[in-house]
Amino acid sequence: MRVHSLVDDQFREAIGRAQPSHIVDLRIAPRFDVGHLNRRAAFLFFDEVGAAYVDLGGQPSGWDARQVGPTLEAILSSLDAGRSIVFLFSTNAGSLLRPSEVVAALACFEQETPAIPVNPAVS
Repeated sequence: MRVHSLVDDQFREAIGRAQPSHIVDLRIAPRFDVGHLNRRAAFLFFDEVGAAYVDLGGQPSGWDARQVGPTLEAILSSLDAGRSIVFLFSTNAGSLLRPSEVVAALACFEQETPAIPVNPAVS
């Protein structure tokens, strides 16, 4: 989901309906100041729906593009088959991966040949 284009009610509704086991943030600069939402309220909401938040883009020491694939593969390997996963994106330049790259990676993972590409525009 592209967070920058949502208002707080849309964000909450989308997460609430998805009931994800994980929320994977692929934004390079994660922010939750969407409408009346803020970082604290977002994390409380994630706890309410029982979702683990994983921030792949906003690492304090910067991010290493080589870590995105293995980290994402580890998350996918541990998923509860009955629950979804939500990926948070910004603009293409503001995210580690594009939505199409995540879809391609998920397709590869299902075939048991994970190959998660790195967005060359941001590496």
